[in-house]
Amino acid sequence: MTDSSIALLSALGSWAAALATMGAAVVALRAMKSWKEQEKTKAYQSYLMSLEAFRSELLILPSEFSREFDSSYHSSDGHRDAAKRAFALCRIAWVGYMIHSASDVQIQAWKKLSNITDSYLTYGTRKTEITEPLRNALSLELQNETWLERFDRTLNSHDKA
Repeated sequence: MTDSSIALLSALGSWAAALATMGAAVVALRAMKSWKEQEKTKAYQSYLMSLEAFRSELLILPSEFSREFDSSYHSSDGHRDAAKRAFALCRIAWVGYMIHSASDVQIQAWKKLSNITDSYLTYGTRKTEITEPLRNALSLELQNETWLERFDRTLNSHDKA
């Protein structure tokens, strides 16, 4: 074997190693992307399940509570802690989903539901006012927008304003 053939075989081996490394990197990137999508889907399912559990809890909760810091007391106020715990699970699930970038529509639906539920649990708003925001939050689809797409959309919306 001559020096030139040894050099050629060495170069071919280096190229093969480089191609194998690139192939492994592509496979790893695809696996990471798939894993992130699975995690986002699990977080969204957890969020929906917590909303469904809260909806079920609402069926047995009273139509209204007294104002939380008021001196008057409703007989239904004993259920307030259970209602707060049920909605706290929704908050935890929402944060878990928010990490994976929720859409603007989902964020607005959550804010409305959260505000009305806080009013129900603290200030004596009627339970019937929660129905529509809860139904709206449950009806929204999983959004598959990456944080980069969301960032780009946000920048473009600010440019137009």
